Amino acid sequence: MNAVKAERFAALRAQIHAQYHQREVFLCSAVTQGVPRGAITAIAGVGKTELAVRLIAENPTFRVAWIEEHLSIFPLALLQRGVGLNRVLFIDAGPDLAWSALQVLKAQIFPVVVIYAADLDLNTLRRVQLAAETANSACIWLADEPKNLWPISLQLQSIRVDGELAITTLKSA
Repeated sequence: MNAVKAERFAALRAQIHAQYHQREVFLCSAVTQGVPRGAITAIAGVGKTELAVRLIAENPTFRVAWIEEHLSIFPLALLQRGVGLNRVLFIDAGPDLAWSALQVLKAQIFPVVVIYAADLDLNTLRRVQLAAETANSACIWLADEPKNLWPISLQLQSIRVDGELAITTLKSA
């Protein structure tokens, strides 16, 4: 390979690398690096729902799908925090939570998809991660405990300190 072809190849490789490794992010005042699109962000701990609602409130132009096995979120609480309910789809998925999440992501109309599930297996997480990447959606998994699983791009833990929400980054891609 001559020098010109080698330079073009290196430039193309750098462009592809940048395209696939530089993710667009949603800004959130509580998360300094932002929440990446096309990836899974896991949030665990006390205040995880509040953090997700804050992200939604601070990005008022995006439509959101909120998926739970048994709907526990109180929609008026979102309204009190400035989230218009006309842009949130609430899904009480029952035992079909993973299937519901995949269908919502495949629709590619929700830039933010929140999944509230105590536990998701690795196979399901990988399928959700691929669907989020294809849809370029920020998939936020609200989990009871932090999980160190490879499909998760950003792992956050929230705690309350003197009534305020404190966020710790456990993993960042």
